[in-house]
Amino acid sequence: MKKIMTITLVCAIAFVIAACSSGGSEPKTVVEDYITALQKGNYKKALEYCDYTQEEKEKLAALLEEKAKQDDGQLTALKSFKVVDQEINEEDDTAVVTVNVTNDKDETNERKLSLVKRDGKWLLKDAK
Repeated sequence: MKKIMTITLVCAIAFVIAACSSGGSEPKTVVEDYITALQKGNYKKALEYCDYTQEEKEKLAALLEEKAKQDDGQLTALKSFKVVDQEINEEDDTAVVTVNVTNDKDETNERKLSLVKRDGKWLLKDAK
């Protein structure tokens, strides 16, 4: 009985670790996390969801932070967003997520964000 409990516990722990480390398990989740990080001004975190080299991420984060300082601490006037569609192409590990983005003037625009799957993780391509 003790052996069964131990095996069950080990399996449960492995499942929790896998679930937590999967990060970008779905393209729409990556997009939501990316935009949320941008809203909070956490540009380094936002760039972790992008398909850039580490050097590119560091340069872009510095540029974004500098631009935000020039714009009174707010790079964009992003009020809210809603993911409205997700299309996944399993054959070439790509996806397109459609998001409605509303700015501080209550103007809503539709954005299509492209993602690619690298090493089992969904990442934004050419995030702008």
